[in-house]
Amino acid sequence: MKTWGKELLKCIRCGNCMSKCPVYSVELKESSVARGKNLLAKSYLKGKLKEDSSFLRIVYNCLVCKSCTTVCPSGVEFDRIILGLRARLVEEKGLPFVKKLIFSVLKKPGL
Repeated sequence: MKTWGKELLKCIRCGNCMSKCPVYSVELKESSVARGKNLLAKSYLKGKLKEDSSFLRIVYNCLVCKSCTTVCPSGVEFDRIILGLRARLVEEKGLPFVKKLIFSVLKKPGL
């Protein structure tokens, strides 16, 4: 969990992140915005949430553009949270199939 776990605790759930998140502007779902993902991350870390396909889609749909960070009054560095959560998921479950495929292609410079 390291330092990104501390970032989770800083969120005051004000909703400012909703005004800047490009994914939220398209999906209009709480799980698309930083505060929603923060709650999901907390639940996952506490063992209350399993890493099913909808959870993984939510975690990996973040663009890590840091737009939410620019408007956060608490200074939550959401990029640290999402990247930390993704790293933990990879440690526990490995890379998703599509990412494995992409990386295998990228390793072949002739393509």
